[in-house]
Amino acid sequence: MLEFKQKQQFKRRLYSRSVLIVLVIIGLFFGQATWGIYKKKHDSELKADQAIAELKALKERQKELSLDVQKLNTDRGVEEEIRDKFSVTKPNEHMVVIVDNKNTALPPLPKQSFFQKIWSWIKSL
Repeated sequence: MLEFKQKQQFKRRLYSRSVLIVLVIIGLFFGQATWGIYKKKHDSELKADQAIAELKALKERQKELSLDVQKLNTDRGVEEEIRDKFSVTKPNEHMVVIVDNKNTALPPLPKQSFFQKIWSWIKSL
């Protein structure tokens, strides 16, 4: 009988409000810690993806630059770059620069009817 009462007292203390409140607080603390770890993991994954994308862009840029360097290692490539950047010609050579016409042709005016022509003539007086 004494053992039974001791077990009941233990159960009452274990299931009391104060113990349950402490357990809820501990659960909230662990939940908050878990959420913080989840956010850090998510942020690190985003940063890793950004770093991979930046690495790909840098590798592509490196390929472009290495092609440009290879091109500049040849006489023809050097000559081409000088001609493009400084508009230089060789002796006894002429350069023709073609300029695009910036004035585009205006669209044709819509045909006016007989009465519209008369009205515009009257307005111009």
